[in-house]
Amino acid sequence: MDINEHNEVTSLVASMRLASKPVLTARECAEYIGVSLKYLYQLTSKRQVPFFKPRGKMLYFKRSEIDLWLTKRNDF
Repeated sequence: MDINEHNEVTSLVASMRLASKPVLTARECAEYIGVSLKYLYQLTSKRQVPFFKPRGKMLYFKRSEIDLWLTKRNDF
């Protein structure tokens, strides 16, 4: 297996892991929807994306809500 094949397999495994997690961190959510972390934070500050902060600091995202949000967006 060459380095390109290895990178492809690693990327596929990471994608599968994200697709199976019901709750995502901000970094995972940004990767999942294909945006930068900075842009995701902009969306949360404008309350344009569903998120929750159970302890008042870290942001979390329910993957099912993100999927629904993505399907309803027409500018994304």
